[in-house]
Amino acid sequence: MSLFLPYWLRLCCLCLSVGALSYGAGLALAAWAAPAALRRIGAHATRPRLAGRQALLLRLLPLALAALAVGGLCIPSYVRLEPRGDVERIGTGVLLAAFAGACLALLGLARVAWAGVRSWRFGRACRRQGQRRSAGGSQVLVLPADHPMMAVAGILRPQLLMTRRLWEQLSPAQIEAGLGHERAHLRARDNLKRLLLVATPAAGARLARLETAWARYAEWAADDRAVAGDAHRSLNLASALLAVARMGSAPPMGWPREAPVASFLAPSRLTGADVNARDLADRIERLLAPPAPSAPAAARAVWAPACAWTAASALALGLLLQPATLLLAHHMLELFAH
Repeated sequence: MSLFLPYWLRLCCLCLSVGALSYGAGLALAAWAAPAALRRIGAHATRPRLAGRQALLLRLLPLALAALAVGGLCIPSYVRLEPRGDVERIGTGVLLAAFAGACLALLGLARVAWAGVRSWRFGRACRRQGQRRSAGGSQVLVLPADHPMMAVAGILRPQLLMTRRLWEQLSPAQIEAGLGHERAHLRARDNLKRLLLVATPAAGARLARLETAWARYAEWAADDRAVAGDAHRSLNLASALLAVARMGSAPPMGWPREAPVASFLAPSRLTGADVNARDLADRIERLLAPPAPSAPAAARAVWAPACAWTAASALALGLLLQPATLLLAHHMLELFAH
């Protein structure tokens, strides 16, 4: 089975098929590399920002490969070298791959849209029910709920949230420490990273462990940034974590169903009811024995990988846009299409 398609429809089919194949290759590569990568990432546990960045990059590898293959090779080579106005044949394999790519794209868009809708509904419910208070130098929306939650919700217009039970039972120092943790999530744009994970659907225990590792190191990094090596802030945050853990985490009956307690855009909570007791114990232990302030060498260790990735991406993009590379890519597309 094959179809004769005009210029732009043929490009759409090629983009979808190349994207699907690249995405699948990225999933396989990330799953294969995950065990060794997690062991290497564990060696950087004293620098959670670096460890979390490495876990996140590997987890997002399928999305990055698909975007690079489609945006860096398929579209430029086709638009530059394919004669316009031609009607050419598309083979069965390309059509099947294009169908798979369309399903992947629709799934990712649907997940992102659903996450956005739930986040918007939750924000609307919080604004309708909450009261604005000032705490820790920030404006906080205090929600009339008895279950414990402290969060930063939203991406474009993020809002610090906490429930009335925390507002009433935590000390001002504990509230300030907890809000510092949430502001650290805000500065790190962790909710945006969660949205990217939502847009990159994957299955398998290995990829799930990568996502869990990123979430754990994101919490550690937020703790470190919130306390900034200060022993008093560390003690206050540790005591706040213990206090909230003792309160439990289940939302009561009547709590808005739109609340993304465990949704795609679940806010970065203070306790993280989604972590087990060992994770909480590890966080408490780190806070009671905080790592030494970052030395210049440690700071370089954090920024050097980001600079290396940026340079490598720029070099790869430059190589992809070379005429010889585009010519080879177009030749491969022609062979693939038929």
